[in-house]
Amino acid sequence: SLTCFLHETGIFDYFRVIVTPDETKHHKPHPDPALKALDQLGATPEKTLFIGDAPFDIECGHSANIDTALVSWSHNKAAAMSLRPTYIIDTMLDLCV
Repeated sequence: SLTCFLHETGIFDYFRVIVTPDETKHHKPHPDPALKALDQLGATPEKTLFIGDAPFDIECGHSANIDTALVSWSHNKAAAMSLRPTYIIDTMLDLCV
């Protein structure tokens, strides 16, 4: 499971909210998972960035009116996507402000 993987890799404690497929009726690319996360975080789409490595991640964020970022180290490339991400990030450091 996702939470087991996050525990095994030692990064579970870095997440305030985790939305798994069994928590929403509809799954990515539907906006429900993103909207549930926004609700649990008390966040707004305007101040959120949805980061993913696949077209369904970008579609989910876009359909929830959230800016999206595709990680460039994914095997999925933005040029091949029908819906382009707002940003493309090359390293995790691109997220630091």
